[in-house]
Amino acid sequence: THLTALSISYNKFDKNPLPLEIVRQPSNLTQLSLIGISLSGSIPTDIALLKKLRELELTGNDLTGSIPSELGFCESLDLLNLNNNRIGGEIPSELGNLSRLESLYLLNNQLTGVLPSEMGMMTSLENFLFESNHLSGMISSEICSLWDHGLLEFGSVRNEEGKACEIYYGGTQCPDINCCRKCTKL
Repeated sequence: THLTALSISYNKFDKNPLPLEIVRQPSNLTQLSLIGISLSGSIPTDIALLKKLRELELTGNDLTGSIPSELGFCESLDLLNLNNNRIGGEIPSELGNLSRLESLYLLNNQLTGVLPSEMGMMTSLENFLFESNHLSGMISSEICSLWDHGLLEFGSVRNEEGKACEIYYGGTQCPDINCCRKCTKL
């Protein structure tokens, strides 16, 4: 197929509108946007077959289950947006394989556990939002190294001069950049 972008976002379908065949065939698909279309069930693991996929947006649906570890093999991904679903379980460490990923949005889900240290290998990551989940523990030094080198801002708040003055992790306010080493979720 010659189709490279598919967006059926913000439509109201009676049932899941996406036939699984779209991810089971060889494809040139680089953008898949399925925002707010009442998708339910789990994210299909076959999505990893879309080797050219650069943008996957599944925000604002009713997805459950966990983030498939197979997404870590979508090495062309620049953007992964799973905000505002009911996705649970732990963030798979395989996502650390996504070295081209620039934006990862996991807001408002039911994710648990700690942020996997393998995410520190995501050296292109610029935006990582993960508020309103059930994450716990420390942010690893591997992930903090992305922050320390100016490669990543997550949940940052800027003062009047535009400087990052605090970050939030799991609802806990951290006073400064050193919070990676001293702030845990209460």
